[in-house]
Amino acid sequence: ERVKQNSKNKYLILVFNKSMEKDIKKKCKKIKNIRVKTIDGYCWNNHDSGSQPQKTAIIINELVKNKKFLPHIIKIIRTYTINSTEKEIKKFDGDDILHIIKELKTNTNDIPLILKLAKNTWSKIRKKNKSLWNYDINRKIAWENNKLASEDVDEIIVDEVQDLNPVMLDMLIKSDKRLLLVGDSKQAIYKFLGNINA
Repeated sequence: ERVKQNSKNKYLILVFNKSMEKDIKKKCKKIKNIRVKTIDGYCWNNHDSGSQPQKTAIIINELVKNKKFLPHIIKIIRTYTINSTEKEIKKFDGDDILHIIKELKTNTNDIPLILKLAKNTWSKIRKKNKSLWNYDINRKIAWENNKLASEDVDEIIVDEVQDLNPVMLDMLIKSDKRLLLVGDSKQAIYKFLGNINA
């Protein structure tokens, strides 16, 4: 109804799964001023045909030659892509991720090297993202690129916001678009993945 009443505005509706996307498209097929996408479909990076999502640890293991610091790099990049609320890191900055390195009881002299390896590994992941990817990585790259800010829409409507993770929520806030967020905290089912009740 909101979209029908504001026919001059452009809307982007983001949902969590394909069945919701199909359902909304079916209900709104006569409405011209909306686009409906799943969140992961929106963050999609045109991956190589046949490539499949892989666990972050497997991707990093493939890219890192210095296995001595592999656990550190996996922990840093996994935290960075999910951007967990307790240990939020938005950039590969020394102060930003020092607490992760300290948790792993690292020799202080190794910290500059670990930071450098983590940055280099993320850079490689971005370059190889067509073949080495997963949904958390895709969302983080869309967040880094501030993808929503360049959208030609007046309002973004998001359903099931109780299941957003901090990366998705921050991407919406950074977009500077008008937001309509719909959710029910009692239906939150992805807290184990770092998702929060937006």
